[in-house]
Amino acid sequence: MNTVKMSASVSMNKGKVRSNNEDNFYLNGQYLTPKNRDKTASYIDDSNREIGLYGIFDGMGGEALGEEASLIAAETVFKAHKKVESGSSSDKTVLSAIKDANAAICKKILESGEKRIGTTFAALKIENDTARVYNVGDSRVYRLRNGELTQISVDDTTAQRLVNMGMITKEKAKTHEDRHKLTQHLGIFPNEMVIETHKSQELELKKGDKFLLCSDGLTDMVEDEKIEEILKKPADSEETTKLLVDEALANGGKDNITVMVICILSNSRQRALHSKNRFMLPIIGIVAVCIAAGGIGIMKHHKGSNTKYEETDPVKLESVYFSGIESDTLYIPIGKEDFFRCGTEPADADKRKAEFSSSDNDVIAVEKNGGYIAKSTGKSEISVKLNECEARISVFVYDFSVDESIKLGIGENANIKIQVSPTEAQPEFAYSSSDESIVSVDNGIVTGVKSGSAEIVVSADGVEKRIGVIVEGKAQGKSQGGEVTQQKKTPPQAPPTSPDKKGPPEISDTTKPKDEKNDNTNQREQEDTTKQEEPKSNNE
Repeated sequence: MNTVKMSASVSMNKGKVRSNNEDNFYLNGQYLTPKNRDKTASYIDDSNREIGLYGIFDGMGGEALGEEASLIAAETVFKAHKKVESGSSSDKTVLSAIKDANAAICKKILESGEKRIGTTFAALKIENDTARVYNVGDSRVYRLRNGELTQISVDDTTAQRLVNMGMITKEKAKTHEDRHKLTQHLGIFPNEMVIETHKSQELELKKGDKFLLCSDGLTDMVEDEKIEEILKKPADSEETTKLLVDEALANGGKDNITVMVICILSNSRQRALHSKNRFMLPIIGIVAVCIAAGGIGIMKHHKGSNTKYEETDPVKLESVYFSGIESDTLYIPIGKEDFFRCGTEPADADKRKAEFSSSDNDVIAVEKNGGYIAKSTGKSEISVKLNECEARISVFVYDFSVDESIKLGIGENANIKIQVSPTEAQPEFAYSSSDESIVSVDNGIVTGVKSGSAEIVVSADGVEKRIGVIVEGKAQGKSQGGEVTQQKKTPPQAPPTSPDKKGPPEISDTTKPKDEKNDNTNQREQEDTTKQEEPKSNNE
């Protein structure tokens, strides 16, 4: 039976900029549905459940698409809550709910025609006299204890990753250009990356604790110091949520705002334990002596204890490898951010303890979970270790440059010059033209089609370089920044080049119709002259 007395409430507002509210929440059985959704809302938890579940979900996708993703998350948590009430393990059920929500959102993406949607996930579970936080994305969970505000959740942003790697400070992260760039969220397909849920330690509940769950519509508008100040006020949970929403609106309200506050009013178990401490001391002393003498065995954690997962029979690990990487050498452009992933033989072996590392973090910084940032050009050895197994790959971090501009005449072509550093790197390049009617590109060869200007895009591994191309109506000889091949006219009677020969087509074909037309015209003129002379001959 729940020994904790608490109050909980949530308030929401679409903000001053957004046309609709894409957020959702889960308040111990309550959440927004299409029927009760409103631009502003306030709900109070008046239930008496043994296990309390609370959540904030910040939908992404624009228009109503974000609403769909956040609704899926709320519905999934509701189903998980029902399972917990029927006797299922609360910890495992919440973790499974996150996976189920992600799968349901991915299914929705496929059904909607590949329109990408997603949502963050931040949840608080209160069971007996403890709490635990789960999160994916940048929606946050805070705890106020003894007047001090502490963030319990972990931000899944590029800025936070830079903080973890020691590249920027926490203060710098608050204003960093990538502070909103998510490294993970719900709505990612398994072949893209494996979502890693952040899970806190069990938190002992104390009278006077306040928990805050919120979307970034609050934290982007209100500094942590101001949030702390508002939470310290002697107000109930409902009034506190409204004060926080009002503060975000007063500071601009540039995003949807969702705020949930849970106040711990009392903990009867704490009082009971305190009153029995004096009686437990002799027993503790006896137990300590017995353990020292080896007379008492240490009990194992049982179901519901402070363990991350329940014990299962381990699968014997044979080998480990880098998932999705087929070669021992990988080429990564400078500035790229992604994850290395671990694969195992057999496939169902436990991968949770796999650790990644880089031999040179100045070239490519790698976190233990596989997250990386390519920082500077060079070479590094990347390893993944799991138990006694290890795998390594060589990574070249490269940069490349191209010509700033090229000038061509109609029918001329130029080879794009690409400089790669280090030279050992061998990336695959792709080419495209912003306007094929003006300039075309094929395997690095640019050809002027008609007068005008366009851009050639050279890309490798998601990194793009652009070349401005000007095509004029007459031959230019040599281009600026590229090697140009001057096309020469071929006499009409000359045989065509072999179709197997690589290179641009001869422009003689463009002059051939004109020559043929002139020949036909001359022929028709000769025929007309003959026809006019024949009657004169008859009259004579």
